[in-house]
Amino acid sequence: MSTGLPLDQFTLLYFTITNTRYALASSYTLTVYEWLLTFSEEVEHIHNMRWCSLKIAFLLCRYYPLISFPFVMWAYIESHPASFCVPIVYPINGLFAPYLIFPQGVMIIRAYAFAGRKRSVLALLASCFVGVVGASIWVFLTDPPVLPLSFYELSGVSGCFPDYGSNVMGVRVLVLEVSAILMDFVSLMVVILHCRRELINSSALARFFLGQGLWAFAAVLVTNVMALIFFFVPHWAFNRLWLPFVSLVCNVIACRVILQLRAKALPPNEGSTSCTDDTAVTLTEVDSPVETELRSTSAWDPPWNSPWAAGEYP
Repeated sequence: MSTGLPLDQFTLLYFTITNTRYALASSYTLTVYEWLLTFSEEVEHIHNMRWCSLKIAFLLCRYYPLISFPFVMWAYIESHPASFCVPIVYPINGLFAPYLIFPQGVMIIRAYAFAGRKRSVLALLASCFVGVVGASIWVFLTDPPVLPLSFYELSGVSGCFPDYGSNVMGVRVLVLEVSAILMDFVSLMVVILHCRRELINSSALARFFLGQGLWAFAAVLVTNVMALIFFFVPHWAFNRLWLPFVSLVCNVIACRVILQLRAKALPPNEGSTSCTDDTAVTLTEVDSPVETELRSTSAWDPPWNSPWAAGEYP
């Protein structure tokens, strides 16, 4: 009986799915390992805080992937018949929507803090963020095409994957990755331009603050660029490997950024629960027009004690 799916296409799709299953399992293993590795820091720096934007951002980036990804692995790694897969492809695919949205939200606040909380910078970053949110909704919350039924006729059972090899999903993923790369690039440029103005007068600790930010933005940017490159390599059984990785690693990086900022913002053995916004953000420790303008009624805090770094945003 003819299935309508050429043998070479079936073979490519079969090995692509097999490789992607390994990527799913290894990416989640990395996420769990990172969680266990930093859990003591999380308890020290995050759990004792009162509820505020910093704590919410961290918990979303940390625990949404940990909780939701096992459902993804159940649908994709386990083998199911076509009759079971067709109705669940849409809801499982929808679980991916927040994976890029949450860490990009953290990067916005980070770049906004670097730029001295300038509203013009916030407007630029927010417009890029809207593009990422819209693209994520389009990719993951719009009815995705399913794998060809002829593939199930040959294989019997398979994972409940969307058909990412279709032209429709190819265009969607392209738009999503380009919007994420644009967001990362704009954020990185904000940080670099601000560093050029402030780094000369910065202390060693302030340089750590700058270097940590540059590393985080560059890592997220490279991750999304690699995902785009891998995805569009034609006729290659490994071109979907980067998608599970990019979905999870951006959240890992965002959590690392928050934990490192909290560790630098608080003196040893001094666990603050404050989220009060009573200071301003700058990267210099010396008197300057910027510092004078941004002084609050309290003593001026150095950059590593910036409001968002210390969890002092409502």
